[in-house]
Amino acid sequence: MTLPTQPSVVLFDIDGTLVSLGGVGRAAMQRAMTEEWGIADPLAGVSFAGATDGGVAARVGGERPRDGVWRRYLHYLSGLLGPGRGAPLPGVVRLLDALSERGVALGLLTGNLSGSARLKLEHVGLWSRFELGYCAFAEDHDDRRVMAERALERCAGASVVIIGDSASDVSAAKHIGVPVLVTTTGPQSREELEVLEPDHLVSDLTDTSALVEWLTLALSATKLREPA
Repeated sequence: MTLPTQPSVVLFDIDGTLVSLGGVGRAAMQRAMTEEWGIADPLAGVSFAGATDGGVAARVGGERPRDGVWRRYLHYLSGLLGPGRGAPLPGVVRLLDALSERGVALGLLTGNLSGSARLKLEHVGLWSRFELGYCAFAEDHDDRRVMAERALERCAGASVVIIGDSASDVSAAKHIGVPVLVTTTGPQSREELEVLEPDHLVSDLTDTSALVEWLTLALSATKLREPA
């Protein structure tokens, strides 16, 4: 089975899709927001499933300046990412290897800031796998659908597939008209994800052969369109 003649890009979410880090991002952001904004328990009732860092900041802090929070957040996140804390999720490394061997470019479509994305992925040895020219981070926009538009612009001329673990990943992919593969390794249940009708839903990313076969077909069939 051959890939399409145009460039092929797979855009990955990070938390719950590529890695599990035991909630260190939430802990670091909680401390940063409390110290910078003086809000006690700022993340109470705030779900991180498919969220963007900017979206969380807007919900908690409204129009408050974010720069101070982001500096504190990255500082605390770096300190929490100690030895033995977190790892790539099952099958991730093999899938990245298999796609790279087939000439597929690897990018990121993540709600993380670029700085937190780098800290998390460097911690588990994955940062160097991704080509930054194809990536979209929280600095691009608070809304993941708009972030997906930015990513698609950076992938101009390529066939694109998104891999994620949340309703937001499905929404972003449908918004820009590209296939989406969703794994249930994140916080949302299979039942919650099934009703969204992703193009492909799997329990995890361990079946490398089947995943590569599906991704190859999806990339070959992708036709880019303007965002809705």
